[in-house]
Amino acid sequence: MVGGHREGGVCLDATLRREFEEEIGVTPTAFSELAALTEPAPEINGSDAYDGYAITAWRGPGPAMRGDEHVEIRWFTAAEALALDLALAQFRDVLRCI
Repeated sequence: MVGGHREGGVCLDATLRREFEEEIGVTPTAFSELAALTEPAPEINGSDAYDGYAITAWRGPGPAMRGDEHVEIRWFTAAEALALDLALAQFRDVLRCI
């Protein structure tokens, strides 16, 4: 899962593009927000919210691992993703709506 933190004053769209470029080498060109989720334990996890997006188009050579943030890149259907050990239980609610 690609993710990151929004830096002060930067809009969510710009953060989304930056994180995808940094982590997997693609620039999202068509996307829509799926959900804004609240972190249940911000004092522990250092974040108070998560914004989930559906990315339907991008430019670049294709997703590829950059750096050491990921161990693999795979495609999942929503049903397959529901079977994963997700970091936030609320992600399941979002996946069930896809």
